[in-house]
Amino acid sequence: MKIEEANQITLEILGTFLERDVTEKDLLMSLEQLGADSLDMLSIAFEVEKKFGVKIEIEMFLDQDTLKDAVLAVLAGIEE
Repeated sequence: MKIEEANQITLEILGTFLERDVTEKDLLMSLEQLGADSLDMLSIAFEVEKKFGVKIEIEMFLDQDTLKDAVLAVLAGIEE
C-alpha cells in the first residue's frame, strides 16, 4: 500500500471520528492535541485495524507521537 493511499484512509477515519473535515496537518498532531483520550485512541486503532485488514499491537500504535506515525508503523508491520 502506498503512503498516499494510507494517508487518505487515515484522513477518512479521523474525519469520521472527529465529525469534521480534516487535512493532512491533522495527521501531524498528536491524538491528545486532537482531543482524543485513551478510549478514543483505542477506537481509532480498531478502525485502522478494520480498514487495513491487519491485527496491530495496540501498544505500538499508541506509542507513536502522531496518527500518521502510528499508521506508518502499521504499514511497516504489513510489509515485513
